[in-house]
Amino acid sequence: MELTSMLQQYLVESRQIDALAVRQAEFICRSITGVQPAKELKIICLLVLSVLQKGSPRADRSALREPLDTETIQLHAATWAADNYRDPDWVAGLERASFQIGTLLENLFSNPSHYAPVTAAPPSGDSPWPVLVVDQNRIGFSSFWCSANKLEQEYLPQLLSDCTAPPPESNMKKALTHVFKQRSFLDNGKYFHFRQIAAAALACHNRFCILSGGPGTGKTSVVLQVLRTLLQVYPEISADRIVLCAPTGRAKARLGESIDNGLATLLRQNDGSDNEMDIRDNTLAALHRKTIHSLLGQRPDGSFKYNRDRKLPFQVVVVDESSMVPLNLFAALLDACTDNCRILLVGDMHQLPSVDAGAVLGDLTGSFSDVPGYPSLSMPVFTWIKEVIADITVDGNNDEKESMILLGADSENADCLTDHVIVLTHSYRSSKAILTLAEAVNNGDFSVAMKALRDPACQENIGFSSKAGIEPVIEWLNLRFQQETVMDAYSQVTRKYDASESTSELVDAARTLLHSSAVLTLTHDGERGRKAINQHAEQLLRKKLKTSENHRLFPGMPIILGVNHHDLDLYNGDLGIIIRTAAEGLKAIFPRGNAIQIVSLDRLRDFEPAFALTVHKAQGSEFDKVLFVLPEKKSPLLTRQIIYTAITRAKIKVHILGTEAILKKAIENREQRVGGIEIQG
Repeated sequence: MELTSMLQQYLVESRQIDALAVRQAEFICRSITGVQPAKELKIICLLVLSVLQKGSPRADRSALREPLDTETIQLHAATWAADNYRDPDWVAGLERASFQIGTLLENLFSNPSHYAPVTAAPPSGDSPWPVLVVDQNRIGFSSFWCSANKLEQEYLPQLLSDCTAPPPESNMKKALTHVFKQRSFLDNGKYFHFRQIAAAALACHNRFCILSGGPGTGKTSVVLQVLRTLLQVYPEISADRIVLCAPTGRAKARLGESIDNGLATLLRQNDGSDNEMDIRDNTLAALHRKTIHSLLGQRPDGSFKYNRDRKLPFQVVVVDESSMVPLNLFAALLDACTDNCRILLVGDMHQLPSVDAGAVLGDLTGSFSDVPGYPSLSMPVFTWIKEVIADITVDGNNDEKESMILLGADSENADCLTDHVIVLTHSYRSSKAILTLAEAVNNGDFSVAMKALRDPACQENIGFSSKAGIEPVIEWLNLRFQQETVMDAYSQVTRKYDASESTSELVDAARTLLHSSAVLTLTHDGERGRKAINQHAEQLLRKKLKTSENHRLFPGMPIILGVNHHDLDLYNGDLGIIIRTAAEGLKAIFPRGNAIQIVSLDRLRDFEPAFALTVHKAQGSEFDKVLFVLPEKKSPLLTRQIIYTAITRAKIKVHILGTEAILKKAIENREQRVGGIEIQG
């Protein structure tokens, strides 16, 4: 088989590129003449596109060569053979051709204009950009290169060097006392953690701030407190010029719901006074909620209504789930923000990065993510924060406070993001055993992770089993369908509902079924993939409910949306339950705060059963109990980020099903997206 065809077949069959990428490579090759150069260029394009599909916007030599490593080829070959019951045709040929492909790459790096006008070195001034930009050690598409350049050389340096004087201590103390003490929305006897209050202070100190933390650390609750503090400290900021945004509609809705719940609590606490500070708090009901794409006004051709020449009208922009924001979208957002706009990024730096290229949050927090205690503040800024918080009772001891300071070797490794990042460390949700396991995974420490999983004292909250096949999954599902609370909830959602009835019991039942437990997988296919597990779960539940439905849908079936429904305010990844109404037959319900949204099934597109979910789809969700099913063979998807994301979906218990060898491989494999943002400190 000819080399170009062999490489293309390998990358497609191993799912390192898709059919669209093949068409893109062919289109690019039409830009030059001659048969042989076009074949060589296609090889290069296919490799660049394969790295791009893994999320790296600008690939270096090692990233380009990684798909051709013998171990990588053999890994993909084993997966392909297992899924398709035949040996692939490309193994031996690609191993022999690796040296030839390496020579093509070295020739390109030594002469970036070899395939001009498609390839060239980074241009200077107003010179046109090539399709593929090549420097001494990296290659990437010009769109990503331009976005990275804007962020590295213009937008982020400007944000980080904006050294306006912090507000007077008296103003800060008055605002923080009101927000966190006099009018805190927490129950009596509960206090915000020192780091949570520090985040509000830092957001007033700097125009650009990052708030990171794991699940249950109170990130979304702190967002409301940050906004309240900004309104109290800066009279010129208006609530109707604040926008909450997120990369997905689902994330946008969750953050908005959290803000609404906090505001509702404040209103209930209001004693009827016309205090000016209370009035300012109440204006937050007017803030805007949008996805980043709708905020920027994305057009059908991919361009944006708001950009460098037409700025957004907002004074404060809050970006939730910022770990999921790709490089190009983040650059477009900063492109459209005014020079005095305040920007707050919120997200978990250890979670799975964006599906698209780039890992913005990971790049920006990289110098802090591996340091114990996550210190991120210089001594002067920490001292200022400690002073303005002095009058507020906080949750957390003095040792925890001091751990925020960059000292000694850590201060030497600090960069320009110092004093712009707060990492929340205290979880109010997950069990201690789950947090210990998550920390070991983040540290890449397999031995500590296994010690925790084997600890008898932790068995109530974490567990591990190496049983093979589908039977352990079926056992888990059977136990779920035997639980009294679960079956009581099913009895609620499977009876006929009249439109005049109260929906309070239906809301509670739906929440129980959607959030009490979940099966998470890495893959869609295979014996222990999402599709097979959903089929087994459906058969078990139909038998348990004694349903006579012949239709593929039945009352009690959980579903997950695969696309956005903007007209219904429902989004990709939203979870719902099928119910039967007395007058109109089957419908779907989706929990919304303390209410539900009832939708006709004929208005929904692209939804699937949701007994089992992939980890990517479950990102941002939480469940009481999680069964995490690892693949039975090594997979390129196995990384510590995906293990961390899976286990931290659980609040009470997570059970991992797989072999120690597979888990070890995953924990020790950290996904690295080369070619992201690099800011010189």
